[in-house]
Amino acid sequence: MKIDIISLFPEFFDAFFSHSIIKRAIEAGRLDMAVTNPRDFSHNKHGQVDDTPYGGGVGMLMMAPPIFEAVESVASNYDSAINGNYETDEICDEMSLIGNPGESIRRRIVFMGPTGQPFTQEKARELATYDQLILVCGHYEGVDYRVEEHLVDETISIGDYVLTGGELPAMVVADAVARMIPGVLGQTGMESSEILKGVIENVHPDCMLVIDSLATRSIKRLCTTIQLTDTGISPGAGIGNNRSEINQNTMNIPVIAIGVPTVVEAGTIVYDTLEAALQKEGYSTKEIALFFDRIHDKMGDSFFVTPKDIDEKIKTVGDMIANSINACLAG
Repeated sequence: MKIDIISLFPEFFDAFFSHSIIKRAIEAGRLDMAVTNPRDFSHNKHGQVDDTPYGGGVGMLMMAPPIFEAVESVASNYDSAINGNYETDEICDEMSLIGNPGESIRRRIVFMGPTGQPFTQEKARELATYDQLILVCGHYEGVDYRVEEHLVDETISIGDYVLTGGELPAMVVADAVARMIPGVLGQTGMESSEILKGVIENVHPDCMLVIDSLATRSIKRLCTTIQLTDTGISPGAGIGNNRSEINQNTMNIPVIAIGVPTVVEAGTIVYDTLEAALQKEGYSTKEIALFFDRIHDKMGDSFFVTPKDIDEKIKTVGDMIANSINACLAG
């Protein structure tokens, strides 16, 4: 996700970008953030971006043209970056099948102002579903009315009080939204159900297809089998880290789940190895079962491991699933 902030004071955000969750999200590639100064788009040699209100009155207002051009610039740059990274799928190269990413970019432009709707967790969840979020920070006594009337999609307020500018509200919104992006908090399933609810509320799909990593009890199934179900998933359940379920009851639409075993309990590796060795020595199934019963309580707490080439295996399985879905949709 890309969050662009339009502000007269870019240095205001230096510490915000370089600490805590925002820093980790940026370094992990889950989030991209930037600040653009509307002074860079001023048509005045002095970089003027404010003027007196039309018809008179106290205070100064931010002029519309620099803000319009700043927003247009960050939107255009994002579109160019997306289209520049786009490569036609090697197998399904029909544009009608894959689509043009430039036409499907979901963008939301928000003005941070005291007259907007109150910011809530539901709104944070909704904003996290967009590809690009542009936050416009006001200053002085306000902005030219044309900004709210013709440029932004909505105005958001973080409270019923007066601030010097929109920089602090923009940080509040950006922080709350960043926490909703999958992978930012780094806990299995914690953010999954929340972000999915926001997607459903905005795009109104007829059903949902979710793909999840599973813990397997057999080495032979590791990255070699696929589990398909219409009962949804329980993220983290396989490793005892239960999170909110993702199913028809929680999402209010049918949920089809595809599970791929990618992790295995270390104890399973020990059991499978010992079982193979004992069978080779001629022990019966009953004798092997009695042996495992005796050592079970001495195994202690176990942990989960993945194959050393897990990244390559996930890519292979991911390509297979993606191409299968494309083939089905293509008819």
